[in-house]
Amino acid sequence: MRVRFGASDTPVESDPGALLGRVAELSGRATEIATRMQQDAQLLTDVQQELSNTLSRLWGLLQSAPPAANPTVGPQVLPILEVAPR
Repeated sequence: MRVRFGASDTPVESDPGALLGRVAELSGRATEIATRMQQDAQLLTDVQQELSNTLSRLWGLLQSAPPAANPTVGPQVLPILEVAPR
């Protein structure tokens, strides 16, 4: 088997048997990566669906709950009759 280096310092095989072995190896790796990507995509889909369902339930609860009293933000204007005795 003769090995030489190409432009990217990657060994370049000149033996067809070695090249076929390399093709099989790379094909296996590509298949493994594609399988993991499909599993990750399915996991992402499941998590996004659960998030959507949870947000929908939360929205329903917020819509059915009575409105909460809004705390006043910032300075308050007090009636003069309350402030005068002070």
